[in-house]
Amino acid sequence: MMISNAYTSLELINNKKDWGVVTAPIDPAMDSSSIDFEFIYAVAADSANKRAAWEFVKFVNGPEMAQARSRTLKGQLPSRNGYMKDIKGRSTDPYYTPKIRAENNIERDERIPSEFFPSFDKLLRVELDAVVANEKTVDEAAAALEEKAQELLMKVRESANKDKAK
Repeated sequence: MMISNAYTSLELINNKKDWGVVTAPIDPAMDSSSIDFEFIYAVAADSANKRAAWEFVKFVNGPEMAQARSRTLKGQLPSRNGYMKDIKGRSTDPYYTPKIRAENNIERDERIPSEFFPSFDKLLRVELDAVVANEKTVDEAAAALEEKAQELLMKVRESANKDKAK
């Protein structure tokens, strides 16, 4: 028995080992923090081609790409589990059962002060909730988030610079 990732499934398949998957041991009172995100796509605030960039982000996160990526494992599971139900006959459900903790560790850009992220996550949640509730379109929420996040980033950087000056 071991605690590992989806890549281990690929190694076991290639070595023709008998294997199975269960969820990682977790505290039922807490969500999982053992989830890593390989690629995160975003659009720069000063992009000359924002519409095309957003179309690309929508495409790589859409159902067509999820279906195409499900045809090969390559050690990574898609975030959309509806397209890769099993790996060589073994269910992928255990990989998707744990909930992701909101403050999951993501490698952060060192140019952005760490104080930015908790407040940004709250802004993001508000805008996503508005989209889910059909109160805003995705474009409206993205525009509002961009504006609020830029203001927040400037405020946090200013505060960080004041702290360095002391």
